[in-house]
This record gives sequence, C-alpha cells and structure tokens, in this order.
Amino acid sequence: VKVLASLNNPAAADVLWERTMPPFAADVRAAALQAETGRRDEARATWNRIASDTAVDALYRDLASLMWALHGLETEAPESLEARLRPLAASGGAWRASAQELLGLLALRRNDAAEARRLFEALANDVTAPPALRDRVVAELALLREDAQLKERMAAAAGIIRLDGPQV
Repeated sequence: VKVLASLNNPAAADVLWERTMPPFAADVRAAALQAETGRRDEARATWNRIASDTAVDALYRDLASLMWALHGLETEAPESLEARLRPLAASGGAWRASAQELLGLLALRRNDAAEARRLFEALANDVTAPPALRDRVVAELALLREDAQLKERMAAAAGIIRLDGPQV
C-alpha cells in the first residue's frame, strides 16, 4: 500500500487495501479514531461489536475486548471489566500481560492495593512481558510503596497528635 501511495496512485492503493485487509480492519481504525476524538462510548461500542463477531480471528476479538476494557476502566462496572479481562489474563494468551496490567489498575480503582501490588509484582518479574509494560508496573509499585509509607507516617503522627485532648 505504501509503495502504491508513494507512486502517487491512491486509487490503486485503495483497491489493494480493500483486497488485502480483513473486513474488520476498517472497524478497528474507526474505533481508534472515535477514541482519539473523545467519542469513547462509540469506540467501545465498535470494539464490542468486533469482540462479538465470530468471523473475526480470536486474536483480534481479544484485542477488541482489551481495548473495550481499557477505555471503560474509569466508567464501566468493575464486574463487567473483570469478566472481560480474566479470560484474557489467562496463561498463554497473547494479551495476557496487558490484561493483567488492567486488572491491577482495576484493583486500584476498587481500593484493593494488595491485589494491585500482587499483579504488578508478578508482571514486573515476568521476563515475557513487554519492557514498556514492565516499566509502567514498576512505576505503579513505587507509587504504591510511597502511598503505604505516607499512610504509616500519618498513622504515626495521629498517635502523637491527639485531637481530643491536651497537646504534648
């Protein structure tokens, strides 16, 4: 396609694109554009349609489910997100590490720091996980440690400063 386009033959490039790209590729691109332009609900509906289409290869259906969850992480019911992500996070899946990362972020949304830490530590030590993903979870772990230390300091300070009696 790039070769034809570089030869200044966009019509031939369009024909080649239509003949070589799978039918759902336009939907994937549409969903990406919808998300990029702030139309998350439309994007999620498109990804959901791709994920439900049994004519689409399972690899791409799973990717669509992952994208659906990613863009619904802040708004979708946690149970719905978990139901989509758990099968993708299973051992051996192509999107396993990404799904586990999203499950860790979902745990944070649920205020379950222990579960998030467990998932992030496993990913940080997983040599098969993509390096950029491992870097992100290491950063999340550092933030979790800082948060825990701050809570400990606040608890210690609360024990020293009594709000209901004389100050020492």
